[in-house]
Amino acid sequence: MKKHLSTIALLLVVFMIAACSLDVAPKTDPTPSNINYKDIEYFSDEAELLSYVDEYFVNHIVYDYDESISVPEVVPALPMPTPVPVEPSTAPIAPSPAPVAPSAPSATGKNESVSDSVTEIEPDDVSSTNVQVEGIDEGDILKTDGDFIYIINGDRFTIIDIRGEEPVECSTVNISTENNYRYINEMYIKGDYAILIYNENVAEEHRYTDGSKFVDDPTGTYVPQPYIYYTYKNYTTIAIYDISDRENPFETRKLSFEGSLVSSREMNGKLYIVNNKYFYRYNTMPAVTDILPEINDSITGDCTPAVTDIAKCIWDEPQTNIMTIAIIDYHSDESPETLHLLGSGSDIYMNSQNLYVFSNTWTNNGSQTEIAKYSIANGIQAIGTASAPGYASTQFSYDEYNGKFRIATTANIYNGEKYVNMNNIYVYDENLELCGSLTGLAPDESIKSARFMGDTAYLVTFRQVDPLFVIDMSEDDPVVLGELKVPGFSTYMHPVGDGLLLGIGSETIDKVYGDWVSTSVSGLKVSLFDVSDPMNPTELDVANYVGGKNAYSVAKDNHNAFVYSASTNTGYFPLTTYDEMWNHTDTLAEVKITEDGLDVRVANLEEIYNYYSESRVCYAGKYIYLYRNCSITKLDRESLEFICEINLTTP
Repeated sequence: MKKHLSTIALLLVVFMIAACSLDVAPKTDPTPSNINYKDIEYFSDEAELLSYVDEYFVNHIVYDYDESISVPEVVPALPMPTPVPVEPSTAPIAPSPAPVAPSAPSATGKNESVSDSVTEIEPDDVSSTNVQVEGIDEGDILKTDGDFIYIINGDRFTIIDIRGEEPVECSTVNISTENNYRYINEMYIKGDYAILIYNENVAEEHRYTDGSKFVDDPTGTYVPQPYIYYTYKNYTTIAIYDISDRENPFETRKLSFEGSLVSSREMNGKLYIVNNKYFYRYNTMPAVTDILPEINDSITGDCTPAVTDIAKCIWDEPQTNIMTIAIIDYHSDESPETLHLLGSGSDIYMNSQNLYVFSNTWTNNGSQTEIAKYSIANGIQAIGTASAPGYASTQFSYDEYNGKFRIATTANIYNGEKYVNMNNIYVYDENLELCGSLTGLAPDESIKSARFMGDTAYLVTFRQVDPLFVIDMSEDDPVVLGELKVPGFSTYMHPVGDGLLLGIGSETIDKVYGDWVSTSVSGLKVSLFDVSDPMNPTELDVANYVGGKNAYSVAKDNHNAFVYSASTNTGYFPLTTYDEMWNHTDTLAEVKITEDGLDVRVANLEEIYNYYSESRVCYAGKYIYLYRNCSITKLDRESLEFICEINLTTP
C-alpha cells in the first residue's frame, strides 16, 4: 500500500510541475508536429555582423555552372490518360477558389451556365478591389465603399462624395512638404481608417580621401582631394488617417521604414508589409549604422533594430539587403511586430496562414526563384526556403492549396551548350520540400498568365499562338489534361461562371517570309474559354481588337484594374484607344457574359487632359465611375452614357 501511495504522490508532483509549466507558457496555438520551423540565427554583436557582411557579400558571391541541373524532359504531346481524382485528406488552408461543377455547353453552343435574366442592377451592387486570395485585401490607387470614392494621385489623397447627382470633392490631403516630395504608392480603406503607403527619398553626401588623387595647391604643394559621392535614403512610410469625418481627415499615426516597399497586404485589422533596405559598399566596409534599417513610429518613437535583432541570411545566395517583415495593428498604438534578416524580396504571396517572399537570382544555369515561407498565424515564424528554376511571370503564378505551395515558372536553363526555354510547375509540401513537378511544358515558349483554382491550374504560354493548358493538380505531380491553341495570348484570366474563364490579353499578327514567321503584338483581345470539359477546352467567343488596332488596357498587366460583378455577369476595365494620328482617348470597356458568349461595349467619351494618371474603374449601384487623367467621369451603368465629369485637385 505504501508503495502505491508513493507512486501516486510522485505522479501528483509531476502533474503539478507540468501544470505550473503550462501556466507560464505562451498562450498560442502549438506548432503542428509535422512542420519543422527553420532555425534563425541572430548576430551576437557588431563585429560578427561586419565580419559576416565582409565574408559572404564580398568573397563568396560566385556563380558557377552546375552540371547537376539539366534541361527538363519535354512533356509529351496529347492525348494523355485521365488521372484518378484524389480527395484531399485535410481541410484546405485559405484555398484558392475552387471551380464549381460546370455545366456543359448546349448543342447550340450556348453557355447555359449563364442566364440573361439577371439584368436589374441592385443598389447594393458595389465593386471591391480585385484580389488574388479571398479575405486578403490588396492596396490600390482607387477604392470605394458605395458612398465615397477614395483616390490617390501622386502626393494627394482625395475623397469624393458620390451620394448625390454629381460627384463632389470632399477633401484632399497633400502629404508633400516644401522640401520633400512624396509619392503615394497605394492605400487601404477600412471603415473610418485610411492607410496610405508612400515613399520618400533623401540624399546624403559622403566624402573620403584615399591619397590617390592630387592637384596643385596655390602654395605649390600637392594635397589629397576628397572623393564625393551621394547615397539616397529611401523610406517606406505608412500614414494612418482618421476619416470618420470625410471632409476633415487627419493623421493619427505615421511609421517610416528605411528602404523600399516590396508589397503589402491587409487582413483582419492588420497591415502586412515587406520592405527591402539596400546598404552600400564602396571602398570601405559600411558602418553598422549604414546597415541597420532606420524605423520611426510617431507614437512609440525610434524602433530601429539592434544588431542582435538582425537574423542571418536564410537564402542560398547572400545579398546586400536587409529585409523587414512587419505586422501593424492599425487599431492600436502598439509597436509593430517585425522580423529583420539579411536578404531581400521582389514579390509576395499571402493567405490567412502563411506569407511567402520571393527573390529572383541569376546563375550560369539561368534564372531562379528563391522562395521563403513564413507562418503568420501566431506572429512571424520562418518555416523554410526552396529554389525553383526560372521566373514567375505574374502574381498569379503562386498559390497555396491544401497546405501545398504551387509555383509556375518559365526557366531559361543552360544545358552546357545553349539556353533552353521551358515552362514548369513545382509543388512543395508544408516544409517547402519538393513533392511534385511538371517540367518541360511548351518548349521555346514562355508563360504569359496563370490561374490556380483548387485542384486545377490554367496556364497560357506564348511564342506565336496562345496555348491554354488545363492541368490537374489533385496529386503531387501535375498532369496536363487538355490544350487549346488560338491566335494571340491572355495575360490575365478571371473565373466568370461555372467552367468559364475570361481572358484579357493581346492580339498577334503573323507575317510569313518564306520559311520564317515574324509575330508582332498589336491590339487588345478578350476571350471566353469553356473549360467545363478539361480534356477539351474551347474558346466559346472572342472579341478582337477591342477599342481599335492599337488599344491598350492597364488591366492586361494589373488585375486590380479589372472589376467584376457576379450578380450581373459583367466585367469592367479602363481602356486607352488611339486614332490614326496616335491621339489617345481614355475610356472604359464593358464585357458581359451572356448565353451566346461575349457582349463587349466601349464607352464613347471625349478626351480630356489635365494630368496623367493611371486609370481605374469602380461601380456603385446604377452608376459606374472612371478615374482618368485626374478626373472622375460618371456614366449610366446600363447604357454607358456620359452623365457628368469633375476635375480633381492636381499636384
